[in-house]
Amino acid sequence: KYQGEYNEFNQRHGYGRATFPNGDEYEGYYSYGKRHGFGVYKYKNGAVYAGEFCNGRKNGVGKIIYTDGSSYDGKWKDDDRHGFGIYKYSNGDVYEGNWSDNQRHGSGKYTHLSTNMQYIGTWDNGSRNVDGNLLDIN
Repeated sequence: KYQGEYNEFNQRHGYGRATFPNGDEYEGYYSYGKRHGFGVYKYKNGAVYAGEFCNGRKNGVGKIIYTDGSSYDGKWKDDDRHGFGIYKYSNGDVYEGNWSDNQRHGSGKYTHLSTNMQYIGTWDNGSRNVDGNLLDIN
């Protein structure tokens, strides 16, 4: 179901609101039938993304809140966390740093809430490198 603007090719174009067969919802901008520009995507499971889209995918800057309470606020590329972003885990841990293809990658800072320890260093495809520092933040 779609309510909104169309172009001369009868494609979604401009501002619109859609409910998809799987129960997901989107409200925002379209370009030639694809989500493009700012929009809010509400997943049937309760997760919500608010941010930029390009050619139907999360691209640019946006924030998603997952159903477990965790969230990511930062850069996206082709639906993946990519570039600088802050991920707040449901257990209270926080990672602030660079991402590539949904993995912690490059420099960053991971704070463990339960131990009050913080790792500052680099990651390689989600794995911590040994070149960093582990600090007690008490």
